[in-house]
Amino acid sequence: MKASICVPVFNQAKYIESALNSALKQDYDDFEIVVSENWSTDDTPEILKRYDDSRIKLHKPERHLNMAENWNYCISKSRGEYINLLSGDDTLAAEFLKEQAAVLDGNEEVLFTSSGVNIINESGTITGRYFPRLKKGVNKGKEVYGQYVDSNRSSLISTLFRRKAYERTGGFPGKYKICLDWLVWLRMLKSGDMYYNPKILASYRVPDNRHYGAYAYYGEIFDSIKEIMSEGSASSSKDRCKRALRNNAYRAMLYALRSDNEPIEPVLDMINRNVDDVPVRAVSGLLRRKTIYGALKMLLG
Repeated sequence: MKASICVPVFNQAKYIESALNSALKQDYDDFEIVVSENWSTDDTPEILKRYDDSRIKLHKPERHLNMAENWNYCISKSRGEYINLLSGDDTLAAEFLKEQAAVLDGNEEVLFTSSGVNIINESGTITGRYFPRLKKGVNKGKEVYGQYVDSNRSSLISTLFRRKAYERTGGFPGKYKICLDWLVWLRMLKSGDMYYNPKILASYRVPDNRHYGAYAYYGEIFDSIKEIMSEGSASSSKDRCKRALRNNAYRAMLYALRSDNEPIEPVLDMINRNVDDVPVRAVSGLLRRKTIYGALKMLLG
């Protein structure tokens, strides 16, 4: 089996049909669709039973799993050399597997591919597009590692990765909810390269009511960067992580200040605990007065 589209799903009755239908329409022959039905309480199980296609393999864990566990479980039930994780509310373009698998077939040093992405809302309307700042084609791991440390450059839905590379990373880390794919890409880049195709090959759905608070979102980012820092031995890697901590400290403050419902003090305290060399109070004061240039100069040096 060349490729597996893995669909870990929980309570996605509203969208699971569009996700599975996009997988079934792939312009590619050698693939399977592996679904992990994670004890949904809506109509998801009934919808899945309607499908009668030999390419779909339905599995259910013994208990309800957290997100990372379900991702890893779904992959463990697959057989493909290449893997894509398709969320139950996202969709793939018909040519996704054909184009991404061809890249992996022709470039042994490339461990994962990613592409441009449509951002869609609950009704499927395109509200934006995501094109990471990567050059088209092969990107050497050692050259883009620093960019990935600063922020995740590959949307999960648009990624096709090698099973062997995934297994070497130890899988998706269970303690995270936001950064788990980011850490896997970073670990892959330590031993191989990635390929970026700017063509839009996937659509990522953002529900109207989805909102991550600055404290939760950036708290996980800080933890992830510090975990990567603890794994690296090269001083250049540690320096990149320190810069990423500083850059994300600014983003966290700006994110919180833009929110009408989130107090800034817990975010500032979180930054103080995680970032040693950021003048938090001074930068926050500048941001409150909307002197963004001064804040950036003080924070980034």
